[in-house]
Amino acid sequence: MSLATGGWPRYKANDANSAYVNFPSVGAVGAVVEWVCNISPVYNCYALVADENGVVYQQSWQGLTAVNPDGTLKWHFQKYQNSYSTGALPECPAIGSDGTIYWTNDDHILYAINPDGTLKWKLNIKNLYYYVGGLGALSILDNNNIVLNDEYNIIIVNSTSLVRRLGDDSRSPLAINSNGFFFINGPYGVRHKDFSYTNIWTITMTTNFSNWTSVTISNDSVYVYWDKYLHALDIDTGYIKWSYDLNKTTNSTSRTNLCYTPDGNIIAVRLEGVCVLDTNGNHLRTIPFTSPIEDMFVDSDGIIYVTARKYYDPPDPTIHSVTAIDKNSGIVYWELDFPSATYSNCCCVSVEGCIYVGVGSKIYKISTTPSNIVSVQCEATSSLTDASTGKTITPLIGGV
Repeated sequence: MSLATGGWPRYKANDANSAYVNFPSVGAVGAVVEWVCNISPVYNCYALVADENGVVYQQSWQGLTAVNPDGTLKWHFQKYQNSYSTGALPECPAIGSDGTIYWTNDDHILYAINPDGTLKWKLNIKNLYYYVGGLGALSILDNNNIVLNDEYNIIIVNSTSLVRRLGDDSRSPLAINSNGFFFINGPYGVRHKDFSYTNIWTITMTTNFSNWTSVTISNDSVYVYWDKYLHALDIDTGYIKWSYDLNKTTNSTSRTNLCYTPDGNIIAVRLEGVCVLDTNGNHLRTIPFTSPIEDMFVDSDGIIYVTARKYYDPPDPTIHSVTAIDKNSGIVYWELDFPSATYSNCCCVSVEGCIYVGVGSKIYKISTTPSNIVSVQCEATSSLTDASTGKTITPLIGGV
């Protein structure tokens, strides 16, 4: 499903969930906020993906918003229902190889949106079964079928049909390779299935721990958090090759992703900060980090980009930050703070040469462009897209 090099078409950048982007991002010096896009009435950003052209797609309770590389609004697509139908959070969209954007929200409808913001098709998941739980991040298989999951099922979708697979409790995004897909089976263990949904192996963990972080795969291993440990599983058999104690409680950073880099490093969050290990489970270094880490990814220059909620420095939970750290030396290159009026999430994606950060109702573009910060007001209040027709909107643009 991957797009051309330079975009981030799905959660954690690629099919393997490695949180590795095969291109340089902002880099070690000169990071500035190039522009700020204020999107109304979006109250909280829950997910970001970006295509190779630099268009960033933001998912929130209100719908899906596309923002151009210059910070202007491209279109806003309103979800089918205007009221919250469940307590489920909106999850991460995915971009197909033809540019189609797939996404779902708490209305339990799977949308396929054309790059111009028009509706391609939609499917109501409740047509398959009524009691749908919180839906997980989307994945796209090699046969172009879409996979999404809730607390009780994995659901495989094409444009005309739904297939329900009972008994696989997983809201985490899948990790995919040519042999099938890998996922956390609720609080019990990890499973590998081929594309016909035949079970290849299942590993049951010794502790019953409900952990919704996604698995990450390399050529020969599956990496997964479980309880306070990082486990490496043999990709062919599921046997545990090694385990590393991350010295963190079961409630701390359990949703934070893992990173795997092609030069053989695994980057994980531990209680003291960010730690780097090799593929044999040997600890190489820990980079101290006092703020609670929310997300991270690694670029081709070996720079780790970490987003965090800054409870400690300064002591304000409405301040978020992005920090650039060299994974080989632990050197901190730069850090930028992003204020938010609420206790919001902080999402971060990369396009070649820049980063987009979503905090509350704002999207920031971080680049090396000299700082003459432009604020762009993207109002989507008067002409929201009708999900039955998928028509685009005319944005009201202002700002300084």
